[in-house]
Amino acid sequence: MHRFLDATASLKDRRWNNAEYLAAKYLVWQAAIYAKSGASVRGNTNVNPLEFLSVAPCIEDHLDISYRYVVRCDGNGRRPRVFVERMSGDEGMREIVKGEDGICRLDGKPLK
Repeated sequence: MHRFLDATASLKDRRWNNAEYLAAKYLVWQAAIYAKSGASVRGNTNVNPLEFLSVAPCIEDHLDISYRYVVRCDGNGRRPRVFVERMSGDEGMREIVKGEDGICRLDGKPLK
């Protein structure tokens, strides 16, 4: 998620204060990545942007997910905060923090 936010940082209209538009931009960004990786696995040189799986808008959580990511847009145009919740366990929601070195950590602690 932080790679996506990095990619939007240089946009003239990044929509960090608008969750709906930001979510739409994420779907397009992720679908393009999946389409490219699927084409390269199949040995194709031409990438059809509609050849992707594994990303879709959902009305509710699927039962087979391991993590839920929450992106909080506070409306002031600053970089959204990203949280993750492990779906099995009682850890609760924890913030993913991007350090100055570019490495993402949970609550400031190194990721394992």
